[in-house]
Amino acid sequence: VGQLGGVYYVFAGATGRRFEHSLGVAHLARRFVQHLRSSQPELGITDVDELCVHLAGLIHDLGHGVFSHFFDGKFIRAAAASPGASDEFRSFAATWAHEHASIAMFDLLLEQNGLHPLLASYGIQEPD
Repeated sequence: VGQLGGVYYVFAGATGRRFEHSLGVAHLARRFVQHLRSSQPELGITDVDELCVHLAGLIHDLGHGVFSHFFDGKFIRAAAASPGASDEFRSFAATWAHEHASIAMFDLLLEQNGLHPLLASYGIQEPD
């Protein structure tokens, strides 16, 4: 899934796939938390904390729609303003944020794929 929105149509050679972006964010997030852990041991950062930050970097954009922020900022609101939109959808669109959708999608993936025991085997519990 492209990460550049409409920019790709102007600069066809540009790259920026969501997968590449998410891997890079996961890597940098882990490096950052490792640096904090080693330079500030008083923070008490644990292996579980480090893994949670790494996973958060990996899944942080799951909730983006097509064309990334264009979908979030323009399409959802335009669809809500259309004459056929329900009041329920208008209410949903008024508070739409891809970050909330990312959390909902990750929760759904964990539930439908039975991954809670796997995370628990790494010490990750629900509040983490």
